[in-house]
Amino acid sequence: MKKYRRTFVDDQLVIDSYESVEKYLTDLKERSLESPTALKQWLKDKSELEAVLEEDMAWRYIRMSIDTGNEAHQKAYTFFVSEIQPKLAPIDDALNKKLIACPFISDLEKDEAFAIHIRSVKSQLELYREENISSSGVFS
Repeated sequence: MKKYRRTFVDDQLVIDSYESVEKYLTDLKERSLESPTALKQWLKDKSELEAVLEEDMAWRYIRMSIDTGNEAHQKAYTFFVSEIQPKLAPIDDALNKKLIACPFISDLEKDEAFAIHIRSVKSQLELYREENISSSGVFS
């Protein structure tokens, strides 16, 4: 089976802290999206980073589940969930807002594959906004 070659995230990346992925997140947050091509590349890079993070967390969970007595596996998973994942959520929200604000998004929405993703992002942003309003007590 041929292994996918990463183009954005270093193949040797070891996720041992939030700081180990921070440079990739900063790149995505600060990168200029000056054309539809740049936006597509940004989405590809964002997707690659998300896949790397999800795979790392999944392997931590699998190792912990297979060897329930191994404290190191439990600590590795708990560390990811308690120390890394919470810091990713606000950045993911900022990246979603950046996507929706991009003037070239309408070009991508013509392609059904991108349109599905964009609808999903818009739904996530709306849900996040509603949760924040609800938790702030405005409607409670």
